[in-house]
Amino acid sequence: MYVNWSSGFHSHFGCGIDDPLDSTLTAELPSQNRVAFANLIWDVNRSLEVGFEVSHWDTDYAGPSPGPSPDIDNEAMVYHTRVSAKF
Repeated sequence: MYVNWSSGFHSHFGCGIDDPLDSTLTAELPSQNRVAFANLIWDVNRSLEVGFEVSHWDTDYAGPSPGPSPDIDNEAMVYHTRVSAKF
């Protein structure tokens, strides 16, 4: 989804799920990956953009993990800043 807040500020919001067939996976391969994100971008002028994005990632893995920890699933919050120069 895309939102124009004003002439110089806009945002993008989205989510995604990657869910392969479990029968095609071996242990320790991602069995499902989910992401949701939101960002805010400021068009400083025609040549410069500044932005900030937050995303949440959640990944499950196929089969039990070898070793002492049986659960190798991951979850993360990711924060990005960006500066883009356009020529």
